[in-house]
Amino acid sequence: MVNTTIHLADSTDDDSTSKTGFFRRGYLGLAGSALLIGLAGCTDSTVEAEDPTPNASQDGEKHRKGTSDEETETPADTPVEEDEEDSQTQGRASVSVTSAELALEDNFGIDAYGIVTVENGGDGVSGRVSLKTRFYDAAGELLSEEESYLHSLQPGESWRAVTMYWGDADAAEIDSVDARVDAERSAPAFDSAALEIVESELTVDDWDAKVYGTVKNTGDSPSESMTIIAWFYDADGVVIASSTDYVDSLPAGESDSFEVNALVYSYNVREIEEYHVIASRGFF
Repeated sequence: MVNTTIHLADSTDDDSTSKTGFFRRGYLGLAGSALLIGLAGCTDSTVEAEDPTPNASQDGEKHRKGTSDEETETPADTPVEEDEEDSQTQGRASVSVTSAELALEDNFGIDAYGIVTVENGGDGVSGRVSLKTRFYDAAGELLSEEESYLHSLQPGESWRAVTMYWGDADAAEIDSVDARVDAERSAPAFDSAALEIVESELTVDDWDAKVYGTVKNTGDSPSESMTIIAWFYDADGVVIASSTDYVDSLPAGESDSFEVNALVYSYNVREIEEYHVIASRGFF
């Protein structure tokens, strides 16, 4: 894998620190004040990932929260056909960090978050995206490195990752952050043939967001294991998170329920407005 790193310049004067009403809830859901420190610029470094399977992606319609939707069934034993022109114009993902911020929130004690934007500027689907956010003190000493993941990123999409600081040093000692992104070179080989999301719905509260619904095996043979994958978006289509649930086995013609928790912080959970969910054989 190729990686890219973006550094956040130190910000010590008052002009580089601004209050924002957006970060209105802390990790414990209590009232507090938040500061965004030092907006970082863009980087020219990218992770370029080949897209050998352009149809094995999370393509499909996004759904709004508070609505229940039926998905289109993929017929059993029907392969996805790719015409000759499409097979010769497979895209390539180009994943990079475009901005990084340090957010400090006074919530009966200081909580710190790295706010990092990752973009896929290519024309192909990325594989699994791994983001490392590193927190430093004023002397440039590394205090902690925190990791977060996304299952894949569509062409033209952005991921706004919020990563909480879990280091041993007091969060008030943090002076800057940087971020490094790695992306797998192959798009995920999702296999949704004969798996139908019969219904799904998004709920959001002060603590978490979740997609729950029903998956059905419409094929003639059992599915031994499958992953339910959900992507969560804000109102502008920016990815907030992706997460999974697992179904151990599903006999032919049978249905089972699922629940996918976004596993985000109360800090940014209220941003979530839309989602997309698929079922795939195997583990992701």
